[in-house]
Amino acid sequence: CRNHISTRSFKEGLNRLLFRVVDESNNEAIYNRSFYVDSKIPKISSTEPKDGFSSGLFKIAFIEDNPKELILKYGNSQTGVRNKSLNISSSCLSTAKDTTCQTQVDLSNYDEQQIQYWFELKDIANNLVLSPQKTLMVDYSAPNVQSFDGYANGKFGYFTLLIEEEN
Repeated sequence: CRNHISTRSFKEGLNRLLFRVVDESNNEAIYNRSFYVDSKIPKISSTEPKDGFSSGLFKIAFIEDNPKELILKYGNSQTGVRNKSLNISSSCLSTAKDTTCQTQVDLSNYDEQQIQYWFELKDIANNLVLSPQKTLMVDYSAPNVQSFDGYANGKFGYFTLLIEEEN
């Protein structure tokens, strides 16, 4: 025959096809083709911190068999919004249930400011999902202990600390 047309569905993930063509003289040609099928949209299960304060540690859990790109976006209009790309192969742990990732960023420029953060996840089919945007306060500085006084009375100790800390 000169051509052949057929339709077929393929499974999710990597598919490998081998085409073998033989002419009337038994000359043979082989063609290998591989391609991915990714029809499922990525799903972000959770992000942390959920609320309150952040000192720079961020976490995400998602469900996606073929993640390609994961970006943490954080900041505010006052100081600026920054991006941090996560290396999925080294920053993440995959289980049968989901994939969890964590990263640490320097928030010192945002100390005592309110920031927003969210994650952007893209798969190999370029399906893009965003996590809900969350608002947090940044507390990057340690409490300031201005004075410390104490004494022991038998088996008990009594201490007085004067601490300066906004939060």
